[in-house]
Amino acid sequence: MKEPMVDHPHALTAEQRDQFRRDGHLILRGVLPAGTLDALHGSFSRVVDHLARQWQQRGGVTETFADLPYDQRYLRLIESSQVRVPAAWRRILVGRPVYDLWRSPELLGPVRSLIGDEVYAHGVWNARPRDPHGRTQQVAWHQDAYYYKGWDPSVGPLLSVWIPLVPVDEDTACLQFVTGSHTRGWIPRDRLPNGEYGTSDAALGDGPVSTARMEPGDVVIFTDTTLHRSTPNVSDRIRWNIDIRFAPAVDEVIRNSPRGYRCFSGADPARVESFETWAGRYRYEPEDLLTELTNFEEGYDLDALRAFSRASPYADIY
Repeated sequence: MKEPMVDHPHALTAEQRDQFRRDGHLILRGVLPAGTLDALHGSFSRVVDHLARQWQQRGGVTETFADLPYDQRYLRLIESSQVRVPAAWRRILVGRPVYDLWRSPELLGPVRSLIGDEVYAHGVWNARPRDPHGRTQQVAWHQDAYYYKGWDPSVGPLLSVWIPLVPVDEDTACLQFVTGSHTRGWIPRDRLPNGEYGTSDAALGDGPVSTARMEPGDVVIFTDTTLHRSTPNVSDRIRWNIDIRFAPAVDEVIRNSPRGYRCFSGADPARVESFETWAGRYRYEPEDLLTELTNFEEGYDLDALRAFSRASPYADIY
């Protein structure tokens, strides 16, 4: 791939680019402004309020704890009920604050330094409220490439950007990386009992493990083949984060990720797609997503999945 231009706002330094290429991940400290974080907090707060009222209407909770901040409120809600808690949020968070993340100069600058000036906001993104001692705890070592439809390394790197909204460390489900593991390319995967993909400790190789202790405003960028995992949340609070992905705006990526949008074009800024266009791509029936699954289809009964999608109480979340 042609070497990206680096003469633009918030571009990575030569040292940072070298570190990313060597390690497969890079933490940028304090780059997201307070306004961006406040907008995300506002979105999360609105989701928690929506879920609290929905669960109360359905008899899942008797108290909505409306007087608490959203982070404490959500924890009280799930502790006081038998509600099945979604492990990740997506559609329910579709709004300007999330759309604007991909357009943020503080993120586009580093990304353009690595993949160039035609950038696509990939359709795989999630918010992940990790509750303490919950059913979803330590995530196994894996590569994000395990989950991308039609993944092809020849089209260029697909970059993950992980953004904490609270301080994270080993006790609060921070990320860990196997340094340099991206240079090995695709590493064989296993289907885990929980249905996710992972790889064994024996496949980790000799790379040292790096622990990403982070504060709000920090971001970590990593490649699609960088081995990583999250630690368990053994604290007394929820870990709040959102992860988004950037890719070269090429036909192969766009075809395989139809819920994304063109978020930057150096050649023709008019090609950037509007919020309304992007948000419109999330007006679907849950079972429509089944047509976009690839890795998840192996070993699954698609008729059962379709039946579940029609009955799911979380159709507005996924």
